[in-house]
Amino acid sequence: MKSITSIYGKNQNILQNNFSHDLCPYCNGDHILIDFKRGERTCSQCGVILESSLIDCRPEWRDFTMEVSSSKSRTGHPPSMLYHDKGLFTMIDSHNYDGKGHILSPYNRYLAFRLRKWQNRLSIQSPKERNLSIAMADLTRIASQLNLTRFVQENAAILYRRALELNLIKGRTIESMVAAALYTSCRIQTIPKTLDEFQQVSGISKRDLSKSYRIIITFLHLKIPNVIPTRFVTKFAYDLQISPESQYQAAKILQFAHKQGITSGKDPSSLAAASIYLATLLSGECKTQKEIAKVANLTEVTVRNRYKELANSLKVNRL
Repeated sequence: MKSITSIYGKNQNILQNNFSHDLCPYCNGDHILIDFKRGERTCSQCGVILESSLIDCRPEWRDFTMEVSSSKSRTGHPPSMLYHDKGLFTMIDSHNYDGKGHILSPYNRYLAFRLRKWQNRLSIQSPKERNLSIAMADLTRIASQLNLTRFVQENAAILYRRALELNLIKGRTIESMVAAALYTSCRIQTIPKTLDEFQQVSGISKRDLSKSYRIIITFLHLKIPNVIPTRFVTKFAYDLQISPESQYQAAKILQFAHKQGITSGKDPSSLAAASIYLATLLSGECKTQKEIAKVANLTEVTVRNRYKELANSLKVNRL
């Protein structure tokens, strides 16, 4: 018997991922194809039609951008942790028009104004919701200034909600815990962000951020992976506009230093800055310690000390 693929041909209207993990009752095959064009559910091994007259629940349009998808969508966005009510809210439109497009009368306009006011008041009923509404606004603001992805923001919102349930926010500012949750999310995803960057954006002192960060990882029992210095190399190299060859050389220097065991206990950003400085010296690019220290938000002394350690481990004559 021919397979169902050879019968239908290569131009069949079957999605690539439309495979069901159910077993065929006739041949025990585990490759069940769903053909929305014919409305059939078929075994690809024995060719038996297991189900017919299927309902296609997919949209009837094709979209290639988020703008087109959002404009044609008939439903709202999925629930998100970035809203205090997870996005499941009701909003009364501020335009004073009825369903037919006519302008509301003065009395109906007054009623609509009252309805909007009470809707806004009743949307936040408890202190916990009020706390979350302020925290999620701060989280979105800080993340937008640091160009963090939505996935990182969602993870940070989950961490903040868990901290709020454990009553860890009491006695601490909301903004410090939000910044600490974002920093923790970046550490979990191994994104090269430092506490100094969060301090500049949030306005919270580095000491308070460190305390809030330690509270989150301690009480939530989180395992934070070690920061990889090579991730800072790409970040600093982009700001310094150095060549790809120097970036590769700096990454190789850090790998060798890690094998030698001299990276333990050192600041990853300082190691990345020193490796970039050493790589630019070896490649002949003109980058001073002052320029690199300014980009890495370090002092020239720190860059110089890390550079000496790397040069001694590599047995390179210091220039």
